[in-house]
Amino acid sequence: MEKIIYNKNLNRKFITLIFILLFLVLFNILFINVSSESNLYLLDNYFIYSNLIQYIKAFTICLSLFFLIYLYNFTIVVKIPIFEYIILIIIIILSLFLMISSNNLFNLFLFLEMVNLSLYVLIGLNKYSNYGIEIAYKYFIQSSYATLIGLFGVSIIYLRTGTLFISELQFITAAYPIDNILIFSFLLVFMTFFFKLGLFPLHN
Repeated sequence: MEKIIYNKNLNRKFITLIFILLFLVLFNILFINVSSESNLYLLDNYFIYSNLIQYIKAFTICLSLFFLIYLYNFTIVVKIPIFEYIILIIIIILSLFLMISSNNLFNLFLFLEMVNLSLYVLIGLNKYSNYGIEIAYKYFIQSSYATLIGLFGVSIIYLRTGTLFISELQFITAAYPIDNILIFSFLLVFMTFFFKLGLFPLHN
């Protein structure tokens, strides 16, 4: 493996990123105060906050901190463009935050695409690795098809229900019987999310 030359600014960049993540933790836990019996809807119900969402975000940040510790040890051995790497990781974390708080299917797809665009770049970030570039290209093509399938499912949901807000969809599906077309559209949406996030059984 190619050894990296010691970078004096490396520690400073990692410390800066850790402080940003800690600030997000404090903002998530202290600034928004939601009672356990109600949800807080923001920006015309496009975003929702609750205690469960706060706990999920805090758990996401903890996993990100563990990943940064691993990344710091990895950069000592392998040479990577650490500045671009950190920026992409911040974009992914913020996009995941917006996905967790989103109350609209269109917003979910928008922020999911932001996560995937950053993942494409991260996979092919090493320009000297033909394997990484090949995988990034294949993932981009397959993910584009998955996006088309997911948007097709979202369009069917909108045609059948007249809304894309998750809270309203929950009320509609609980109050009225679900037909096979709506079940098929939800299946398409879930398949797209599972593929793009690498969840079982579409993790391969």
